[in-house]
Amino acid sequence: MKVKVLTYAALILLIVNLTALGVIVYHRWFKPDISCPGEGFERLKQELSLSPEQEKLMLQTRGDFHNNLDALSQKLQEERRSLVASLKRETMDMDELKGIVKKINAYQLQAQEKVVEHLLEVKNILEPEQQEKFFSIVLERFEMSHEPREGRYLRIR
Repeated sequence: MKVKVLTYAALILLIVNLTALGVIVYHRWFKPDISCPGEGFERLKQELSLSPEQEKLMLQTRGDFHNNLDALSQKLQEERRSLVASLKRETMDMDELKGIVKKINAYQLQAQEKVVEHLLEVKNILEPEQQEKFFSIVLERFEMSHEPREGRYLRIR
């Protein structure tokens, strides 16, 4: 029985850590920095040579995307708090813990789907040459380079 509880606890902690990592990645790459709004978008705009119409569409798409992802991020934080509160209790209800983990997984999946939808929306706004450059920038960001000059375009900070 003790081994089973420890196994579930380890699994839950692993999921929580992976979820936290996902949120950190989101906040580092996609969430706008309040202190310098739009700096990353300005670089992206210049790099892609966006037309005024494309810029308008991109800003609208970007705003909708961030609003949706912020709402999901808030739900994820609430579920994580619930998970920790449940784990802190003297007696743990495994069904409750599993339910919370399922909600966390569902929100994570929704966030990933929103990112893909956003990338497809941006793709539809861009010309083929711009799409090539845009996806090379996206790939650069996905590769998680830690060098200061790499991966700078999609970081909205």
